Amino acid sequence: MDNKEELFDKIEDYLRGKLTEEESRAFEQQIAADSGLAEQVELQRFEQLSLEFLLEEELKQKMEAWKKEGPPSGTPPKGGPSRSGLWLGLLTVAIVASFFFFRKGPVQPAEETPRIEEQQVFPSSAPSTGSEKPAAPSGPVAEKAKPESIPKQRPAKPEPENQFLAVVDAFYTPPANFTETGLRGQSGQGGQSVLEQGIQAFTTGDYKKAIRLLHTIRPGEGEEAYETAQECLAHAFLKDKQFNKAASIFQSILEKGYLASINDQAEWYLVLSLLPDYAARRQRINQLVDKMTGDPYHSYHEKAVELKARLDVLRD
Repeated sequence: MDNKEELFDKIEDYLRGKLTEEESRAFEQQIAADSGLAEQVELQRFEQLSLEFLLEEELKQKMEAWKKEGPPSGTPPKGGPSRSGLWLGLLTVAIVASFFFFRKGPVQPAEETPRIEEQQVFPSSAPSTGSEKPAAPSGPVAEKAKPESIPKQRPAKPEPENQFLAVVDAFYTPPANFTETGLRGQSGQGGQSVLEQGIQAFTTGDYKKAIRLLHTIRPGEGEEAYETAQECLAHAFLKDKQFNKAASIFQSILEKGYLASINDQAEWYLVLSLLPDYAARRQRINQLVDKMTGDPYHSYHEKAVELKARLDVLRD
């Protein structure tokens, strides 16, 4: 028995459930890994089903004929199929199987893409006389690739938050008492105190250093020094873009009820501290701006009028 017959018998046993569970599992793994084997199994399954169907149909027809006329002479015993009918069935199965196989077609191996050898062009060995013009190439000449023009991009429209940050930068100027070294109206004598160092760091633009120094000053070091440190600390937070911390200190200054000039200043810088978060602080900002624009004696009345006009433009 050759390999083809052995494979045929194994497929037959597999289709009829004669293999053990372990053998069936191993054979199914072979089918999954081999497309040719899978195709042969399906073809043999189709032939088996077709043959069984034809035999069943022929048997039904003969049984019907026997019921009506009785079994004819020369008929094989027990209703077995005639030799001519069996050959006809086998021929039909072969035709159907051939049609199934050739319709699907054998698997063709992928054609290997032929490699295109690059042709090297060697310069002519004949020396150039200088008067001769170079010969024009016989083939089509590829035009020189033109660099693609890069379209000019319009600058992106700044986000609303960025616009409010720009407003803060445009309207902010430090108070006069923090443009000089020392306490209010006083100049340091001898070595600089921590407060003076903090104010000096603020005036030179080193806001993080100013925050670090001014944070160390406590109420026990003197009420005036502490209040000045807190005020300068709020401005350092504002310039360092820690707006919530700045707003918290300016609000606490307002709540203490100082002189009108100190309150006016705290209100103005509180507005600037709230502006970057305009969407969430709109109501409070509008309340403070309306108060300043409605009071002609407010220290920041004119600036508040300009600020309101700018905000109206941004809101539109």
